[in-house]
This record gives sequence, C-alpha cells and structure tokens, in this order.
Amino acid sequence: MMIPHQPRIHSSALAFLTVMLAAGCGSTESGSSSATRADFTAKTQGSAEALLEHIDQLSLQFGESEAEDPAAVRKLLRDYSSAVVETAKAIIKDTKADPVLRQRATTALFATLSRSREADPKVMETIIQTSERIEAENPKTNIAAIAAFERCKAYGLEFQLTPVPDRPGKMKNLAEAVDHLGRLDPPPEPAPELVNKTAMDSEVYGHPEFAEKLYTTLIEAFPEDDRVPFAKGALARLKLKGQILEGLEGPGRDDKTTSLKDFRGKVVLVDFWGTLCVPCTNEIPAMEGYRKTMEAKGFVILGVCVDPSMENYLAYSKEMKLDWPQIFSKVTNQKMNSVMTHRFGVQRLPFKMLIDRDGRFLASGHYFEDLKPELDKLLGPEKPETAAPGEKK
Repeated sequence: MMIPHQPRIHSSALAFLTVMLAAGCGSTESGSSSATRADFTAKTQGSAEALLEHIDQLSLQFGESEAEDPAAVRKLLRDYSSAVVETAKAIIKDTKADPVLRQRATTALFATLSRSREADPKVMETIIQTSERIEAENPKTNIAAIAAFERCKAYGLEFQLTPVPDRPGKMKNLAEAVDHLGRLDPPPEPAPELVNKTAMDSEVYGHPEFAEKLYTTLIEAFPEDDRVPFAKGALARLKLKGQILEGLEGPGRDDKTTSLKDFRGKVVLVDFWGTLCVPCTNEIPAMEGYRKTMEAKGFVILGVCVDPSMENYLAYSKEMKLDWPQIFSKVTNQKMNSVMTHRFGVQRLPFKMLIDRDGRFLASGHYFEDLKPELDKLLGPEKPETAAPGEKK
C-alpha cells in the first residue's frame, strides 16, 4: 500500500497551546478575541488537486496564526480543523478523482482530527465514527484500509490513556477493530504487526479469547509473515490450558537433555529468560528467595534460556548463581526465533508458565508476581524462614 502524502501542518500554535496548558493558564473561551484574525473557510467545489492545495494553504495560514491564551488557540484549532475536514471530505466523495489524491485527502482528514484533541475532548469518538462511515462508503480500497487503521489508532490511544488497572475493560473495542483490520482486502502494511501486538496485549490484560482470535487472523491472513510461527505456538499454548504440556526439553548445563517430565510430581515455574534481559535479571532475587522457601513443598524453577550463545548462557548462569535446572534454546536472529520460543509462542521476555504436579499447564504471565496468586493456591502462602532454637533470625 502506498504511503499517502501528509499535508504541511505547522505546529507553532499547537506548541503554544501545550506550553500554556502546562503552565495552568485559564481555559475559558473569553480570550478568543486575542487571536490574530483568521478566516478558515472550507472549499468543497473544484478539482481534487485544487482542493488539496487549499488544504495546504489552510495549514500555512494556521501555522502563521498567533494567539495570547489557550482559549484563543483552541478556537483557531477548531476552525482550522473544521475547514480541513470538510474540504477533505469533498475530495474523498469524488469517486472520479485520482485514487492517490483521495488517499491523500483521507490521510489529511484523520491527521487533522488527531491534532485537534487538545481543542475537542470528543474528537476520538468523531474519528471512530468518521472512519466507519468512510470505510463503508469505500469498500475494498486503500481508503477503507486507511480509515480502518485510523480507527485502530484511536482505540489504541484510548487504551494507552486509560489507567493500567482499567485497561482490561478497554481491550474489547481495540481487539475487534484490529482483527477487522487484519482481514481487510487489501490490508494496510502495518496490519500484521498491529494484529500480533494486540494479541500479545490481550494475553497480558486477561483476554485470552481476543488473543486466540487475533493469532488466528495473523495465521490465516498473513501466512508468510515471520511472526506466524510465534502465533501458532501461542495459539497452541492458549488452547492447552488444563492439559499435559509436552515438548519442553533441551540441552541443560551438562549437555544432557533436561525435560519438564523430569519434574513430574512437583509444581514447576517455567521461566523463559535471556542474558541481556534486564527485567529477567531483576526478578532473580525474588524468585530465588521463593524457591528456597517453598522447595520443601515440591516447588521447582525450570529456566529456559533464550540466547544466541551457549557460552554466554553458561557464564551468566555461573555469575548469577542460578542453581535451578535450565534448558538452553539457541536463538538464530534478533527476532527471538528458536525452537522453544516458536513452540510456545514466546515473543517477550521474561515469560513464565505454571505447571502443576501432574504436568498440566495452568497459567502464563510475564512476571513472577503475575503467577504468585496461582502459586499460593497450589502451595499455600509463602512463609519466611524461621531460625532454629538458639540462632538469630
């Protein structure tokens, strides 16, 4: 898909607004008269080329406008945005115009709406509704793909601006919009990456049903994409919950095969990690402390080192005094391709899986604390070590 032209947007007024808002200046509309007089007028008649040139002129005019307070800037921004949007809509509706020019107008429309967030708190809703309408009126075109992508961006921004504890509730709209994007004909170029990322986020925020749907979309719609092996592994893992986990084995420190089956009868925390993964390193003390406290109850950690070099893995294990059993899974490139990462769909480190005493897969998460509640169910709450009689604690 061609990269559409971006209109020339001058940001001096927007920068001024940001500074003034940060300084806590007033937000009433009474100061709008302090703006340099600017007449932002939409143009809806004429050729697509002429209307696009008008959009560029509006952008220049806006960039040259001045204001003395945020309220004035907001009014300028609203008037400018309205003129650009109406002009762009006229181009998009002209089905006889050059498709590339119509794509440029679509991009200009959404870029302008996105920039008007400071002046219109409801603009995200406008973007979503406008994108749905444009897509419906232009099926199976690059214009429809641009509109659908902008809708995903709007839902994604809403998701990012939501406090982390409330994000699971915002996942549905984003996941459905991204899944729809991935199945468009033609899809926009960013679609595979966005589908894959949203699938991983759906796992993180407790929506495996969305993750399964999105991984399936990636596999079916983009079979040649290099993320597909991970998607297949993740999909298989998600469907494995409550079943025996097979295939987790590989060379250990002594070159002998280490397997999950070796620990049947124990509660196993499988820890995917890498020697260059800082969060992995940061978790070691907490994991080691828990292991020492709970190993008498049948708890064991099984590390899976994902690294290009066996030498790095061995040296790091020795340096960090990793006493628990390990499996080495050689990475073939910077995209984390390895037998184990493909098999279980691991694209981010650290990554953990919890296995019960019968070898059944129970849960997964990125951090030790993510699985602590499940561990407590299996092993009971962690209790600190107590000193023997006559010894100091």
